[in-house]
Amino acid sequence: MFEITNEILVSILIFILTLFISFQILSKFFQDRKTASTISLCLSFLAIWYIPFSNLSFLIETYSYLGIILLSLFPFLIALFFIYNSELNSFVRKFFWILYGSITFFSIRENTISSRTIPDIYLWGIIILTALMVIFDTWIKNKISTIQNLSKARTSK
Repeated sequence: MFEITNEILVSILIFILTLFISFQILSKFFQDRKTASTISLCLSFLAIWYIPFSNLSFLIETYSYLGIILLSLFPFLIALFFIYNSELNSFVRKFFWILYGSITFFSIRENTISSRTIPDIYLWGIIILTALMVIFDTWIKNKISTIQNLSKARTSK
């Protein structure tokens, strides 16, 4: 039976990624979609043919770390929007950021990617971001309130 190994899966993913990116770029230069698709198909085959698996696994690990950053950034932005658009007092907002930072820190610290732990720079980034949100809480709230008041004043004119 056919077994999908990590090497085949990574090669397929890199092929699809290279095909998509090169087609998007080449379609800007060539008016004919057939030419752009042919060249991007050739580039994708060459990419997976000549790049060794060790380099491909490094790329996949890098994309995994990027995914972790994005998956932790989206909830942060959603929380930022809802916390500062509400009428919560400063203590509750600071408590929320400390709680959010510690939950994010411990959930990311416990997860592993390909038998490796998350690099410490991400964890330090979460600690620093949480500390900055607690320290500059009132300043951020004032800036967001000012921007909202200015936009309301512009639309009411």
